[in-house]
Amino acid sequence: MKKILGITFIMVFCHLKLYSQTDIAYEIRNINLEIRQSRMIPYNHVKLVFSHLKNKVVVKIESNTGEDSEKWDYSRINKTFNISIEDFLELKNSLEKIELKDIFKVAEYSYKDGYVNSLSYGGFGGTVSLKFQTPSSRTQERGIEDYLKACILILKKGRFEDSVIKKILQVENL
Repeated sequence: MKKILGITFIMVFCHLKLYSQTDIAYEIRNINLEIRQSRMIPYNHVKLVFSHLKNKVVVKIESNTGEDSEKWDYSRINKTFNISIEDFLELKNSLEKIELKDIFKVAEYSYKDGYVNSLSYGGFGGTVSLKFQTPSSRTQERGIEDYLKACILILKKGRFEDSVIKKILQVENL
């Protein structure tokens, strides 16, 4: 009986916490996407950071390989550049389409291989952090279609070519 009450309390608390986070008004000023592959050598660890400053958006990209060989040098990236405010607003709009309450359609999901995808965004009022293993697998069933679309758009705004995005996210179509 205590176990049932404990589980019920946790479920109610999580439910309240989820809805309380969606009601907070905040300005998205920073977007971070990090992708870690377990078995892929090129683009083994990719990190993009978008920072909306006063009148510009700075993008910092880092990409490392899973093996120290010149063969994979094309996937080693360490660069910084600016994008337009309009491009950042497009990213912001894609993030705002993610319905947090829909994400937890499948409570249990395990994948023996793949990649870990971490996305966080927010500003001075708080940060939303989401982390999924291989979001390109069973995407619709898991309720993370908008999440994956946002990740694709982030990589596009990070100036990755479509063929590289398909490889990094393990998707067939963009």
